[in-house]
Amino acid sequence: MRRRQGLLVAAALALSACPPEEEVVVPLDADGDGWEIGDDCDDTASLVNPDAVEVCDGIDNDCDGVIDTDALDIRSWYPDDDADGFGVTAEEVTSCAPLEGHVLAGGDCNDSDPSYYPGAPEPDCTDPRDLNCDGSVGFADADSDGFAACEDCDDTSDAAYPGGDEVCDGLDNDCNGQFDDVEDPPVWYADADGDGFGGTNLVLEGCDQPAGYLDTADDCDDLDPDVWPGATEVCDGVDNNCDGAVDESLGLTWYADADGDGFGNPSAPQTACTQPTGAVTNGLDCDDAVASTSPASFEICDGVDNDCDSSVDEAGALGGTAWYPDGDGDGLGVLGAVLVQCDQPTGYADNIDDCDDGDAGSTSIVDDGDCDGALTAADCDDNDPGSNVVAEDGDCDGLLTADDCDDGDPSSTAVVDDGDCDGLLTADDCDDSDAASTAIVDDADCDGTVTAADCDDNDPTSTVVANDGDCDTFEVPADCDDTDPLVYPGAPELPGDGIDNDCNGVVDDTNFTGVVEMPASGTVDGFQAGYWSALNGGGRAVSRLVLSQGCENPQLALFQHASADTSIQGSYYVTDAAGTDLAFTPYETYSGCNNCWLPHPVRLSVTLAPGTTYYVGFSNGNGGDMSGPSVYQDSTPRTVGIATFDDPRADFPASPSRGLPSTTVSWQNRWRIDCQ
Repeated sequence: MRRRQGLLVAAALALSACPPEEEVVVPLDADGDGWEIGDDCDDTASLVNPDAVEVCDGIDNDCDGVIDTDALDIRSWYPDDDADGFGVTAEEVTSCAPLEGHVLAGGDCNDSDPSYYPGAPEPDCTDPRDLNCDGSVGFADADSDGFAACEDCDDTSDAAYPGGDEVCDGLDNDCNGQFDDVEDPPVWYADADGDGFGGTNLVLEGCDQPAGYLDTADDCDDLDPDVWPGATEVCDGVDNNCDGAVDESLGLTWYADADGDGFGNPSAPQTACTQPTGAVTNGLDCDDAVASTSPASFEICDGVDNDCDSSVDEAGALGGTAWYPDGDGDGLGVLGAVLVQCDQPTGYADNIDDCDDGDAGSTSIVDDGDCDGALTAADCDDNDPGSNVVAEDGDCDGLLTADDCDDGDPSSTAVVDDGDCDGLLTADDCDDSDAASTAIVDDADCDGTVTAADCDDNDPTSTVVANDGDCDTFEVPADCDDTDPLVYPGAPELPGDGIDNDCNGVVDDTNFTGVVEMPASGTVDGFQAGYWSALNGGGRAVSRLVLSQGCENPQLALFQHASADTSIQGSYYVTDAAGTDLAFTPYETYSGCNNCWLPHPVRLSVTLAPGTTYYVGFSNGNGGDMSGPSVYQDSTPRTVGIATFDDPRADFPASPSRGLPSTTVSWQNRWRIDCQ
């Protein structure tokens, strides 16, 4: 409205000042800054108007009636009584123009003495004055190492001072301007094959251990991951365990077989993983120069021990003579206890020609064995006058020749009951058309392996006990323990049993992956299960933990049976046996809960080694109480998979930063650990 009134006034003035015949246009915003005459305190300057920024120029730029007091570039001035160029910060004043006795720099800690000002030299270590106003003086020895601060390169550590002994600690111990420049730095050896042992192929020196390097060089072949100190020696021509010997105490005992008969010389043994040329696995040959002399040979009548049984030309030798009893000594024998041997025994004849061995003058049985008038060749039983004719029943067993498996053996089976005539009746024979097949009573699955030697005599494909001692279908050397059916290549590795179940050369592989959760044994989730305990600000729930396998980057969670608050502020942490913090999460606010695991979104960057004592805990902050964190009313150790938990009780060590547990009564917390 003001701008419109100004327009009317200006127009009226213009009309009164100009001749009627001439039209004069009066500008409403002469400097074009958006503000018209009447509102603009200077309509000739576009940088002067109510919206302008006040600056130090001696002009009322923002038309507020005040010049330069709130200028954008106004400066701070400090009184400098001692004229050392630095003023007192606490007495700051602002002004566009310089002020007498004031300077632009503050920070003077003693404005009555020009020796004091920021950056002033402090050359004298014995001068106790803080001339440079930095809050410290050069003569001080803050770390009590015997050297003043101005002489010491690090007055915060008594391990660093001029002439100190340089060690690997990240400090310049001798103040020579270099860190960890030790005279004999540690030597590191690369583990090139990743088997956990360093070799001498790649060697570095330095205080800091490089990734992939170890401080020992025990690996005798750092390019083979199966070769390292303590590895299992196997028959492969390699020193697997780095003890300087190859395939020691391994392999079989072999015996030289000079005559190639399959039997070795017992006086020439040797041990080897692979069969040497001209050697066998037995030493049973009694004459390794003659191939026809061995345990597989038959004894023959030649004055030599052919079958290596330590007897020469014993009864039953091939080429021997059948000798028959000759009771009356007439040189004629009779059927009876026949002896087959090389030399004639006393009281025996080489024939069965005696018709009556009680009568030295009897007829020869050659013509009539039973003296019944039937010629021997026609008499089925020349001792039985009523016997069959030999032509029809050669062994006189009552079976005709065509029906008798062996018509020369009266005890042989009948063809109708024994199809392959091997002495086994059809019902007892695995194959009654094969005389060499096994008997069902000894070989239930008829696979050719008798029951005592068959891992499963109901399965014809099962392995042989002699080759597979634990019958797990894996034979040595692939099976690293042929006495345990739970140990074989590819078997599940059972944590904490101290056995290499999968035969990979590693007992209880180093790290466990998965979740270990203490069960609610003896309790019902949702109900109080032990002494009630409220973790007020600073209280803790702690349990001792020992693992049988390692755990990488664990996540922790504490089970909460009942909560007094809707939110809980706290921190999960792990300490060593001495109570020193190894890893912890920042204090965070968690939602309070009933019958749930407190959330644990942050993993702890720590590796838990097997067989080592740790303490896992939850330290409650000031954000609320956590009640009822326990589940077990006793401190009995509980083993869950690879983890053993128990209550630390009063013997739990103090932690430098987290104090003691909230209670020492005998209860345990319920924990869940998620291994990376």
